[in-house]
Amino acid sequence: MKAAVICVALLAASPLATAQSVSDPLGVEVGQPPEIVQIWEEFYNQQTMDVEVIDGVCVQTPMSMRQFFNLHRTK
Repeated sequence: MKAAVICVALLAASPLATAQSVSDPLGVEVGQPPEIVQIWEEFYNQQTMDVEVIDGVCVQTPMSMRQFFNLHRTK
């Protein structure tokens, strides 16, 4: 039980938990220090590659981390 309480407390204090809102689920909440906002925005704007296999052919799609997480998030 104590481990569950610690886990919940760590999750509540996590930047990922405070970085989501209804309007922009991967955005950084207003009220965060500017340094934190800048770090998260830089992370979300990094370029990555999404790879899909369509009819046995690998299709690579360049996108930002924000687009990748929006595309692959669970609902």
